[in-house]
Amino acid sequence: MDLLERDFFTDPEILQDPIPYYRALHERGPVVREPHKGVFMLSRADEILEVYTDHERFSAIVGPLGPLTYVPEPAEGESWRQVIERRRNEIPMGDQITSLDPPKHTRHRALIGKLFTPRRIKENEEFMWTLADGLIDEFADRGEVEFAAAYARPFTLLVIADLLGVPREDHETFRGWLGGEKGTVGDPEGRHFGDQVFANLHPYFSRYI
Repeated sequence: MDLLERDFFTDPEILQDPIPYYRALHERGPVVREPHKGVFMLSRADEILEVYTDHERFSAIVGPLGPLTYVPEPAEGESWRQVIERRRNEIPMGDQITSLDPPKHTRHRALIGKLFTPRRIKENEEFMWTLADGLIDEFADRGEVEFAAAYARPFTLLVIADLLGVPREDHETFRGWLGGEKGTVGDPEGRHFGDQVFANLHPYFSRYI
């Protein structure tokens, strides 16, 4: 089977080593339509940068979930831009900053940008070094470890929590949300997904504010 006929998003061999797929994609051309999800895949830097910077022709609405995102079809005479804004609340994670387009994205980013002062970034960097050492110490003597659960997930969560100003005495509470067989942030039992997980976090961050 042609490598590009295999499912890039679910094929375990490709997920383990995607480099041959990327190479075949690059050789096929700058823009290739993937046969399983029907999305267009870009393989060259110039085209990727063009899509990222052309906000008139391209939207970030599928940013968080990629080909798994359902976008409603436009009504007659309606543009894609209009349908995205009119029905954004129906699109999974459509209200998150990673899904917004200018000028709305620009306004939201300006608020977040206040967190990224040189002093705050320096403080967060120092915290990252301490956190990394502490997490590694927890499993260094085990002999084996599931790295994503033991390190990657709590590291990512707590670095962002610290950057957002979550008091460090609350970090263990946040980390506890990663518990359970399918635990996700704000939902240790893994029963919720998407916007519901963010809704679970709302009372905590409202209290901080």
